[in-house]
Amino acid sequence: MIDILEIRKAIKSLLLTAHPRAYYQVAPKNVQYPYLIFDLPNSINTGEYEMFMLELDGWDQADDTTTLETMMAVADGQINKNSVILDLGADGKAALTFFRDTRLSLTDEEERIKRRKYIYQMRFI
Repeated sequence: MIDILEIRKAIKSLLLTAHPRAYYQVAPKNVQYPYLIFDLPNSINTGEYEMFMLELDGWDQADDTTTLETMMAVADGQINKNSVILDLGADGKAALTFFRDTRLSLTDEEERIKRRKYIYQMRFI
């Protein structure tokens, strides 16, 4: 059986190698910009493998988006087409592989906030 907590730990570990501020679903109050937020909003079981969606959001509060774009590119380099092996205990091991699906430039109600969202398919084999 797939342990969501193990998946979250593996993703956070990958992201922390790209940027020191990576959080699951919500950043702490008064967090320093820029930072990353990730979420696992859904999964689909195809019978052959389980596929999760990973949403990765980059946030910054600067006029220039260079830092934000660089942070997202580094994070994408750690995740896209990368695999991690998860130890499932008595169920053995499984490979989790990431494939980037979408890149979005989002606007925020607060004009100073700059956002990017990358969406990945994660295949669990």
